[in-house]
Amino acid sequence: MCLLAADWDREIPFPSIIHLNCVVAIDQAGMVMAESEKDRLAKQVADLRIAFDLALSDKRKYPVAEFNAFVRSARNYIKITAGDAMVHKSVVQAVNGLREFLQVERKRIPG
Repeated sequence: MCLLAADWDREIPFPSIIHLNCVVAIDQAGMVMAESEKDRLAKQVADLRIAFDLALSDKRKYPVAEFNAFVRSARNYIKITAGDAMVHKSVVQAVNGLREFLQVERKRIPG
């Protein structure tokens, strides 16, 4: 049995409820999302960072489309998990050091 509308007002001592095939996470913003959805979003952020890094290897043109896709994905992950206390490890790895990396890359471009 999953949560009913009447159960929403009760304080639940666990961050998620698992019952048979019903896995539901309730974050502080009140959004209901399967845990695997958060994992999927985190994987998307990490994959788009890799795609952006690969596109940077083409020295002729800055990969604006890949960068924008990565940023949109990261912002979406942040919006969805805003109430969570922890951030997925792959997202931290994808975002950590990005500003410094881009500063170094920009200095290497003649102009």
